[in-house]
Amino acid sequence: MRELKNKTKEKLLNKNKKNIIQYILAVIIFCIFLISCSPIVKTIGPFSSYNIEASKKVGAFLWEYYPINVKISDTINFELKEVFAEKQYSYFSYKDLRYNISKDKFQVIIVAKSAVDNLGYNISWTLENFGESSPIGLEKDYIKCNPPNILVVKILSVDIDKDGGAGKDDGKVIGSFILRRKQ
Repeated sequence: MRELKNKTKEKLLNKNKKNIIQYILAVIIFCIFLISCSPIVKTIGPFSSYNIEASKKVGAFLWEYYPINVKISDTINFELKEVFAEKQYSYFSYKDLRYNISKDKFQVIIVAKSAVDNLGYNISWTLENFGESSPIGLEKDYIKCNPPNILVVKILSVDIDKDGGAGKDDGKVIGSFILRRKQ
């Protein structure tokens, strides 16, 4: 009788050990599954640097520009902080956070001294062929060609009719400036 009790206890203990081991393995597999499914970042790019220092840190910086002949014939208080060219870059993947720096995609970044939205960007004025890259940055892309050494930037008015269409002064040149590459 005693032997039967011991054998029964032994079977129950072995069964419990198997259940515990199966449970631990299931938890480990579940954790591995969760880790492998969720990305580390929400986007892999492409990115634009906020300033020259950040561009140099990434290894995408090409050169700096300086503005000349700034002419704004409207009430826009648009001041440049810095302007530079860089290679476009992104992450290799959602989990590989090394930078993948493009060999044939470039961008010119204009960094303003204050937020361009507060200055009326895309409401009363815009820069020809430039888009917003950050609250204080505007960018123009170049694919398969380097940005030029001298770049003429036109400031255009944005005029929207009451019905939401383009007004009579929409796209009118209200200023311009030249960006020249620093040597």
